[in-house]
Amino acid sequence: MNAIDSLSNILNTELVNVNCKYCLLKGMDKVPYTTKGVKARPNVKEDFVDIMTIAESDNLEEYACLGISVQASNISAIDVDHCFTTPFDVNSGDDRAKDII
Repeated sequence: MNAIDSLSNILNTELVNVNCKYCLLKGMDKVPYTTKGVKARPNVKEDFVDIMTIAESDNLEEYACLGISVQASNISAIDVDHCFTTPFDVNSGDDRAKDII
């Protein structure tokens, strides 16, 4: 599956929250980009857009996935990447992860 197929699959699922604000991500580098192809600034709400703006972008083939703006979407997030020994396995969490969960 190529990157555009993956992004299209994401856009066509119920996992997408219409109330959130999104950006685009190239590969797995986690660097956010605007729909205009410039790096999105995490502290600038205007760099993140609604899902319909993402879906209508002309340059989706350049990106692999979506990023969600915590600030622009008024949601909370905790980064626990390094709290688990096995990705997606809740049981592999260390004490920090267990405290959060």
